[in-house]
Amino acid sequence: MPSLTLLILRSHDIETLREFYTSFLDTPFEEHTDHGPRHYGAQVGEVYLELYPTKQEQRPLDGIGFSVSNLEAALANIDQKYIRHRGEDTPFGKQATLTDPDGRFLYIKETSQEPEK
Repeated sequence: MPSLTLLILRSHDIETLREFYTSFLDTPFEEHTDHGPRHYGAQVGEVYLELYPTKQEQRPLDGIGFSVSNLEAALANIDQKYIRHRGEDTPFGKQATLTDPDGRFLYIKETSQEPEK
């Protein structure tokens, strides 16, 4: 089965986008200048997330889903203006919705922690 390994997000303000994803993902982004324009990248699980600048008007990606082990900790460093629904218990587990600085919808789900046997 194929798996996703690369996701590129373009933004008019990659610095604000980098700060947002660094805080939310608790992952530092490395600056790259070796190919193309200056951009940032970070390994997020199995996916390499890259942030590129753009000057074109384009519709942002509709949405991205993330799973986290602790929803409250993941939301702790996020500016409240980006949080739409915080930690709702649903039949599918504890979930939150956000938007990133470019208006992309983010769906965050807390993974259940199964006791080790």
